[in-house]
Amino acid sequence: IRNRGRNSSCIDHEVNRNTVNKSISPYPCHGQKGNQVSLVIYFNKSEKLLWYLSKAGEIRRDEYCFDYTGSGAPVIYECHGLKGNQLWEYYHEVNQCQLLELLFSSSKEIETIKKWRLNSDGGLLYETALTIK
Repeated sequence: IRNRGRNSSCIDHEVNRNTVNKSISPYPCHGQKGNQVSLVIYFNKSEKLLWYLSKAGEIRRDEYCFDYTGSGAPVIYECHGLKGNQLWEYYHEVNQCQLLELLFSSSKEIETIKKWRLNSDGGLLYETALTIK
């Protein structure tokens, strides 16, 4: 998973109970896969994947998901299946994943949406932040 704003930065995040609620942070891309393997759109469950966009709209690895707390970077959190702050949608036209909860917020406050783009090799790239008023 690569940050589009800084192509030399990738998400390289272990998932376990010690990493729950920790921000997803960029690290230098090393090109050796491992935790930096590309995000894929869901495939057969028997395949061993690191990060994937599930049919339920979660960006997940094992039992852990990208979770947006309302500010800052997404965090790793146990998948809860309630959608909301763990519901991401992939837009084929622009190759982006976007958190849906913030799109449909009725709040008048300014909120930031993290946008992610899938590149041609399946990698998830940070796109931009969108402000809603």
